[in-house]
Amino acid sequence: MKTRLLEYFVCPTSGNKVKLEISERDGDEILEGSLVSPSGERYQVRGGIPRFVSSEKYTDTFGFQWNRHARIYFDDKDKYRIHSTYEQLEQKLGLSLEKVRDKTVLDIGCGTGISGAVMAEWGAREVFCIDLSSSVEAAYSLPDSFLRHCRMVA
Repeated sequence: MKTRLLEYFVCPTSGNKVKLEISERDGDEILEGSLVSPSGERYQVRGGIPRFVSSEKYTDTFGFQWNRHARIYFDDKDKYRIHSTYEQLEQKLGLSLEKVRDKTVLDIGCGTGISGAVMAEWGAREVFCIDLSSSVEAAYSLPDSFLRHCRMVA
């Protein structure tokens, strides 16, 4: 995560802004640390991803599935799926290149990150990919060209 993203994060319990304690960084990327609310609640930053949920509970299966099949929508063997993602975003959500370009986008329940990847390709200024499961790790492992625009949050 980048420190500039702090302006978007609040404690899910209190709604207060959080402060960042950095344990490990790589350039301007925060790899390990904690987000701390004024009341003392702590949320880990692990592997570059802010974690606002302490355990996966019911999401274990989704995390396993999306990490195991992380490249299903990006694999050269299955280009059809990428095109169906474009169509789904257009038909189900009414999104298009014109509506997304230069916008900040929030993708809740991102899974492998394919919808966020399409919106980044469409020119979104920034894409926040959020998932309660460990699937954000699959999305975080996407190519750098995608990650320049996307931020993962668990």
